[in-house]
Amino acid sequence: MDNNYLVLILIAIAIAIVVQMILNYLSSRRSITESLSERPRIRVKVTCVNGDFNYEREFIEGDFVGKIEGKCDKCGGLLIISAIYAEKPLTPIKRSEEHLKHRSKISQ
Repeated sequence: MDNNYLVLILIAIAIAIVVQMILNYLSSRRSITESLSERPRIRVKVTCVNGDFNYEREFIEGDFVGKIEGKCDKCGGLLIISAIYAEKPLTPIKRSEEHLKHRSKISQ
C-alpha cells in the first residue's frame, strides 16, 4: 500500500516537471518572436551639397554614404547620402507613451 502512494507522488512530480518544461519552452518561443519583430529600422539621410535641403527615407539595398541621389529641387545642387543609421525600436512602454501622446493630439 505504501508503494502505491510513493508511485503516485513520483508520477505527480514527473507530470509537474513536464508541464513546467512545456511552459518554459512556450515562453522562450514567444520572447524570440517578439525580439525578431522589434528589429531596428535602417534610415538614410540625404543632404544637398549646398546645405539648404535634406530629407530622410528608408534604407534601400545598395545605399552608401557619399552616393549621389540626384539634383536638389531647391537649388539644383547634388543630393548625396550623408548618413545611414539605425533607429532603435520603441519599447512597449515607450510605444504606449507615444500612443497616448498621439491620442491627446487627436482629441485636441
